[in-house]
Amino acid sequence: SLRERLPLTVSAMALSSFCSLGLQSPVISIEPHTATVSPGQNATFKCHIHDGAQPILITWQMRHNLPLQGRDNVHISPDGSLITIVGAHHKNQGSYRCMASNAYGVVHSAVSLLVQGRPTVSVLPSGPIRVKVGESISLECMGIGDPRPLVSWRRTGARQDLKQQNLVPIDSFLSVQILSARPEDAGSYTCVGHNPAGSTLAHVEIHVDGSLPSHNVPKVTTDEPVLIVLSGEKATLRCSATGSPTPTITWSKLRAPLPWQHQVVNNTLIIPKVAQQDSGQYICNASNPDGYSEVFITLDVETPPYATTFPDEASISVGEVIQIQCLAHGTPPLRFEWSKVNGSLPDRASVRDSILHINTAKAADAGTYRCAVSNKVGSSEAVVRVSILGK
Repeated sequence: SLRERLPLTVSAMALSSFCSLGLQSPVISIEPHTATVSPGQNATFKCHIHDGAQPILITWQMRHNLPLQGRDNVHISPDGSLITIVGAHHKNQGSYRCMASNAYGVVHSAVSLLVQGRPTVSVLPSGPIRVKVGESISLECMGIGDPRPLVSWRRTGARQDLKQQNLVPIDSFLSVQILSARPEDAGSYTCVGHNPAGSTLAHVEIHVDGSLPSHNVPKVTTDEPVLIVLSGEKATLRCSATGSPTPTITWSKLRAPLPWQHQVVNNTLIIPKVAQQDSGQYICNASNPDGYSEVFITLDVETPPYATTFPDEASISVGEVIQIQCLAHGTPPLRFEWSKVNGSLPDRASVRDSILHINTAKAADAGTYRCAVSNKVGSSEAVVRVSILGK
């Protein structure tokens, strides 16, 4: 028709009015931007809608546009804004994308989830082991974790490779066989279990009767085998060694390079500002021409909580249920405490799994509620405004 062929002209004033009415594509953000949890813990992300013409549809996808269907431990709130991974495991690790769409466009924002769980390692026999010269020795190491760890044996103070055997066809089991013990077989043996989340060590001592200790081989020790440091602070790792001639001390990190900003001052390893990724096993190695010795120091970088609430604010009718969830990330365990600003919680209130639940809302329940989250290294607060609508 003639009407269909007529050109459409929109004036600047009309376009300005069009935008002022909110007729635009959505504007979104996600909190938190990233999360690191241990296996079995929950992780929650919230997709905020800041602007855009209604109605707005919210959906979630994993990386490479993979759908979330079939993932039994991934739950999305009815309005689509909140995604919770319950009992996270390694397969939940990756990027999650919030997609918001309306009649004027589609936008998306992505966050990442890291599931970290160091393996557990057990050695049989646990030792110490005492044998006579000529007797056989068998050491077995089993690693357990998600993802399944690789295990390996290493000998402190010896440069030769250990003869290791896989008695069963899995990477998380490994044994060491010594068919005829010699005096030089005495010493400390270490099984290392490693997966992408970190490494765990298990030690066993072997004594061979008739063996004589060598006072020339270096011996290295540390007063702090485990060092706990708050994120952003300085970490100082120390070790000391004896031997003749005087050993040379070098530092390394198990299965990873040393942090780029590290310094070594008077044989002490210093990391000026530690971050979460600096956690792990560090190795102090003391060597001289007669051999070497190593000691492992575990660095745990801990983070204070970050708290937010869902929803940000709530309007509840008289007689309905008030339910607010407190979301937090940080070094576990996390402790949650709900309170009412300038007031107290009613007897009808209960808290379970960080969720505030108030039955049969009354006009007096209106106000601001505070969720306080704390762990052993810090605390954080989030507030939510609750309005009560009369019938």
